[in-house]
Amino acid sequence: MSSVARPFLHDVTDRLRATALHLSSGFVFLVCWGSLTLGAAIWVGANFAQNGQEAAALRDTNTDLTVIEDTLRLATRTRLAQLEWLLDPSAENSVQLRHAQVALGAGIRSLNQPSGIPSVALNLLELRQINDAIMAETGQLSAGELRNSFLHGELNRKSRIFFEKLTRERIRLETLRLEQQLKAQDIRKATLPALILIALLFVALFVKLVLRYRRDQALALRATYLEQVAQESDRADILARELNHRVKNLFAVISAIVSMTARTESEPLTAARKTALRIEALARAHEISTNSHGLPETAVPATVTTLLDQVVAPYKPEKARFKVRGDNVILPPSMVTPLGLITSELATNALKYGAWSTGDGVIEIDLHARADGQLKQLIWTENGGPRIVPDMAWVAGFGTTLIDLSLRQLNGRISRTWAETGLRLTLQFAETSATTIG
Repeated sequence: MSSVARPFLHDVTDRLRATALHLSSGFVFLVCWGSLTLGAAIWVGANFAQNGQEAAALRDTNTDLTVIEDTLRLATRTRLAQLEWLLDPSAENSVQLRHAQVALGAGIRSLNQPSGIPSVALNLLELRQINDAIMAETGQLSAGELRNSFLHGELNRKSRIFFEKLTRERIRLETLRLEQQLKAQDIRKATLPALILIALLFVALFVKLVLRYRRDQALALRATYLEQVAQESDRADILARELNHRVKNLFAVISAIVSMTARTESEPLTAARKTALRIEALARAHEISTNSHGLPETAVPATVTTLLDQVVAPYKPEKARFKVRGDNVILPPSMVTPLGLITSELATNALKYGAWSTGDGVIEIDLHARADGQLKQLIWTENGGPRIVPDMAWVAGFGTTLIDLSLRQLNGRISRTWAETGLRLTLQFAETSATTIG
């Protein structure tokens, strides 16, 4: 496990612990929020119910007050008729007084009974009884007795009491209505803070949810970032190990090139030149198998034609020809360096002894792939070089040894044929991860 992956696991544990703590605090918040909201809702509901009761009582009071005002209006009309008749007891005024008294009695009887306050009903009943008594008495007295009674007697007293009772009842109901209106206003004022509290509680809940969402998003992004860092760290470790392995292999190959060249070449300058050429070929092959940062894992896939062109280019004479035919495949990084060394040795031999030693020879390469796109066979054919004696003895030098060692890395085989026109060499490769370019 990488040095970043271990802290990542610890961070996951810490985040789980923090999440549990956050859930517990969130539960406490929800309990407090729910309690306050429920209490405020109950308070508002109770106030609304009380306000509804007060509104119903106010409607009843308005109805009762309307009854009293209608009755008072009829009583005022009757009282004015009495005063006119007392000032001028003519027959016309007497008839008007009679009609006003009849209208007052009929009006009192036809008015709806008050709906909310029993005292109003009792007062109206009393007023109706007084009016009935006045009507009965006026029917029994003569005109002079009636006029005298209205001025100084019982009818005047009863009429005055009747009018005063109506006036007091009206004042009482108006006072009651004002009290009920003020009480309704107080209830509404008392309800307003609870409504504001409920609104603030919902705002607090919204803010809490938004903050929690943003916190969860931040934690998710942080977890994703840490996971990516851990993956990149593991990948870097793998690349470092692969690079270390490649460097060791390169040093081993370079050491073998130096030691074998020193044993096979007696001239120091010749040995140095051959060693430098072989190391350059090794460097070119290695460069193809890596990207600009030297990371084989992220290298741009190298095709076999690209490898052949770049490795052969330093050796090919200006007039010489080089042809590549067949299936172009993508080579896995593990195959690039060995195949590059093989190609470099073959090009070196062609330049020294084969087709390119004459300056205008031709080298043709035929590529064959398997059905799955892997490189199966490479045929190297030389033409136009020095004439080869069929029974000429073959002496295996270090170049041959290097080719054989490189093929061994690829689990490959080689066959050589010397015709009079030049060398024909066939390389057979084991299955690899090379794929065909369409």
